[in-house]
Amino acid sequence: MDEQSPSPQPQPKGIAGSDGSAMPYILEHYMMNPTSYEIPLRSLYALNCQTIPLTAGTKKFKESNFANPPMQNSTLPLADAASQFKAQLISHISKGPHQYNLPVGFTMSFVRRVFADNLEHVDFPQALTALDYLKNLESRRKKEILAAFDSLDVEWSISPSQTIRVSEINKQDLREKYPGVVRWIESIEAKEREAVSIYIKMCLSLRRWTLINELWLEPFNKVACMSMLNTLFAYQVDDSKVPKPEWDYEDKVETARQRSYFFEYIRNLERNGKVALESLLRSGARPGDETAWPMVRGFLEKYLNLANDTIHECTRVDRDYIEAEFRSKTHKRSADSGVSFTSAMNESFSSANSRAATPSEKSRSPTPDSKPSKSTLERISHQLRKIRSRPDIKEIAKTKPTLSKKKSLTALVSGRSASSSSSETNFDVDEMRRQKMIWEAKERKKLQAQAEAARAKEDGTQVGYAV
Repeated sequence: MDEQSPSPQPQPKGIAGSDGSAMPYILEHYMMNPTSYEIPLRSLYALNCQTIPLTAGTKKFKESNFANPPMQNSTLPLADAASQFKAQLISHISKGPHQYNLPVGFTMSFVRRVFADNLEHVDFPQALTALDYLKNLESRRKKEILAAFDSLDVEWSISPSQTIRVSEINKQDLREKYPGVVRWIESIEAKEREAVSIYIKMCLSLRRWTLINELWLEPFNKVACMSMLNTLFAYQVDDSKVPKPEWDYEDKVETARQRSYFFEYIRNLERNGKVALESLLRSGARPGDETAWPMVRGFLEKYLNLANDTIHECTRVDRDYIEAEFRSKTHKRSADSGVSFTSAMNESFSSANSRAATPSEKSRSPTPDSKPSKSTLERISHQLRKIRSRPDIKEIAKTKPTLSKKKSLTALVSGRSASSSSSETNFDVDEMRRQKMIWEAKERKKLQAQAEAARAKEDGTQVGYAV
């Protein structure tokens, strides 16, 4: 007897049978609705902040020392089903085999909520999470620039200051044929240099303020302060085998200086109390400000705007589209004493055809200002609906021929001759030009006749008025 082959095991259904690759799209679609935007900060903290182990024996999340009134740690469960769904969705993504990126709009909104304008409203318990999000946003900004430069087929390099730049030789080659592309590249390079400079200052300042908040918490906990110091300003190890981040902006000299600086403050807190920290709050403050936080918040807002603009521009990059945009902004019609109707009509006709035939204009997606953006799931479902709406070839072939109404012999012959003549007719350029010249001459005569009629009418009214 032949051995029976083992029957295949049924695949698990639902979330258990999924690899989790669609979860970020679901989260993005969920975040597009402002009414269901709020995510429990505890879930986000547990998802991203892996520097502090969260055990059952540890105390609750620490509050911000500058909050007024103090933040309360709620022990109640999540109130509604929407919050539970979002918390479970984020928890499932965190347990997946791959690391996914959250939507850019969600990241920026979360960072703005954590690092609020007013120091009293800053959510310092989520500061480490927000710093991780800023690092991911900077990496996303860099990747979009590199992808845009690769699509333009330009050679790029990384400068010692970790900024992306295009070689001058490549710019010179493009300047003759695509001056608009070169100007766009130079604007992206300028934004890149400014964004990197602001990002370095901003991250250093945000790390300082996160550690300052830890030092101000009551009661003073030296172990927690040292743990936060080791997290934000780690001890520098001179080892080439230590893994480095994708974009290493860290200045080892400045990091060592900040570490030594705050280490002395932690020692002084044990002896002298928090009097030693009052000067730290006022250091670097602008005239009229009690602390330096408004200046740090300004750096953050400027960086977020730069990152958003850069990502938005690079995702829609196309050489022909950039060149068309550049020409439309710089092109100006020369003034003339006379007006040629035919030339104006021909120019508008040719420009309309050129705009309609530009492939970049057809493929370019609408901007967020003109039309609300859709989530990835909505775009996928839209494409699926378009595919399903098309008739299937097999279904068309299977349809049975039906009896049609008989036509007369003359109708059949005329229809056959018309179809054959239409299919065999070729486009004649000379004939098209001749027809165009005839049409322009008729239009010119019509305009002249209208002008003479108007002139005769004016002469008649003047004669009647004189009588």
